[in-house]
Amino acid sequence: MSTIERRPDHPLRDDAFEALLTATHALCNIEPIERALGEVAGSIGRATSARAVVIALLDEGGQHLRIAGAWTEDGQLAPGPGERAPSAWLGIDQAPLDRGYPVLLNGAAAQALLAACGARLDAEPASVVAFPIARRAHVSGVLLVMAQHGTMSVGSADTRLCQSIAEQIAAALEVAATRAKQEQQLAQMSAQANLVRMVLEDRGLDALIAALADLLENPVMVSDSLFHLLAASPNQEMTDRMRRDSLTQGGIPRHALDDPGMRLQFQRIAQLRTAVTLANFPEFGWVQRRIQAPVAVGDDILGWLSVAEAQRPFRPSDYTILREASVAVGLELRKRQAALEAEHRLRADFLRDLLSAQAADRQSITARASFLGIDLLRPWELLLVAADDDHPVPLGVEQAEPAVAMRRVLQVVSHAARQRSPQSVVVMHEEHILVLLPSPAAGALGARAVADAIRQEVTRVSLKGTVSVGIGVRCARIEDFARSYAQARRALEVVRSLGHSNTVATLDDLGIYGMLFRSEDPDELVRFARRLLDPLREHDARHGDALLETLSVFLDENGNHRQAAARLFIHVNTLSGRLQRIASVGNLDLRDSATRFNLQLALRILRLVGPGRIDRPAAPDGDGHR
Repeated sequence: MSTIERRPDHPLRDDAFEALLTATHALCNIEPIERALGEVAGSIGRATSARAVVIALLDEGGQHLRIAGAWTEDGQLAPGPGERAPSAWLGIDQAPLDRGYPVLLNGAAAQALLAACGARLDAEPASVVAFPIARRAHVSGVLLVMAQHGTMSVGSADTRLCQSIAEQIAAALEVAATRAKQEQQLAQMSAQANLVRMVLEDRGLDALIAALADLLENPVMVSDSLFHLLAASPNQEMTDRMRRDSLTQGGIPRHALDDPGMRLQFQRIAQLRTAVTLANFPEFGWVQRRIQAPVAVGDDILGWLSVAEAQRPFRPSDYTILREASVAVGLELRKRQAALEAEHRLRADFLRDLLSAQAADRQSITARASFLGIDLLRPWELLLVAADDDHPVPLGVEQAEPAVAMRRVLQVVSHAARQRSPQSVVVMHEEHILVLLPSPAAGALGARAVADAIRQEVTRVSLKGTVSVGIGVRCARIEDFARSYAQARRALEVVRSLGHSNTVATLDDLGIYGMLFRSEDPDELVRFARRLLDPLREHDARHGDALLETLSVFLDENGNHRQAAARLFIHVNTLSGRLQRIASVGNLDLRDSATRFNLQLALRILRLVGPGRIDRPAAPDGDGHR
């Protein structure tokens, strides 16, 4: 094999090497990089007697070559015959290239290599040497040097020089890639700073999400922690049916959110606390890929950011941008939360005073109400929401103390009530959630309809647990609020005593129990219960028996001896003996239906008021009896 001959009209001069050195150094500083690589290719051609020089780089996936810089003696490099082929189709032995060694090719192989790069030479070169552009065993491209006449020797001074240049190109590309990554990070930091500045300037959530959508070049939505839509970017035209349904329905549709697979995805994101690509759910019209990121502040998830792959494919940087953007969105949501909490405290303090207000306070109470946007000159409906046995734990919250869980439930109740009655007032009051609905609006919908909507929404967004709702009487005067609250609370107590859950009730719905607890003097009920039950309670206290429990189970089982004995884990004969003692101690005829009814009522009262209340001395009745 012969080496490249230096032509007399192109002697190897110091200025050619100087130009070559300058061009390789320029790789780190010239944008776009193709310009620098073009200068490098030209310097190689002028420093040797090559006919053409091509620098081809692999794409990000390492599957295709593209010409990034080229030089030919006549300045012509024609387009290739079609689409670029994967580098694995070049038809050459790539093993030496992967190990960092040059490969000598004949003319046909050289033309195939050029075709893979998307170009061709008009005339077939005699030979080509392919030098790997590699750094740390990572091949990022190839330098092709084509001989003018004869063949090139892989070992000659010229090929050693070209191999050194290929190594410099690889090092320069690594530096350029590092610089590009740093610039991208700076751009992301700048973008985050811009989003934070928008928060500080009170530009609002809509402007924030629109700016994020411009940055990601894809549609963005943000919802609260319970998947109620808060804002969406304007560019939603190309989104799928699930996205459009979420926009029109104010959040992910209930039938989709109830899907176990979808819930599991959101739970996983809540645990990972990072941006994640979600699986699609074509059955719900979810066919576009999405990146979902929790908006977390401390241990709390305040909301969710969602980006749809609608306008361009996702890039690796999108995940970083979304994570950084969640900080700015978290600041905005925390601002909203702080404002709502301040409003909530003012309204809670006011309603606490309203429920204990006297007629003399009418003027000051009315003035305070007007300041808070509550018109007491119109009638209101009062609803009281209480957690059943298991406190509801909303989706996205792994474990929560009852107080924390109820604050999340307050968010759900507020959303449900205000969707149906925008002027509703929702506050925490003791262990319950108090809801006031303007009566005309509630009358059009029905207070019960709003209560049902609240109950259903809690069930929709909760992994476990339900609520029940008590409804009081309509409040036409300031004095009515305390009475309405007492009746709603008693309705909830009776519901719980009867073993019901996930229900809506007024005292009118509860039959005889509601009629009894409509009384403004519960001590009268306590006296009734004690007259019947005190002999049995005192006997149990002295002898350690379980007569009261036995009576309760026996009556709950409608007098069925076998079922009652099974619940008590005793023999039927033992049960019969206890019933005889109950009849004797309490002077009771358990075969009489009226006696049984009175005993059931007394036991229900005991459950409602609790042992502490019934153990206190009852106030004397009108005749002086206790």
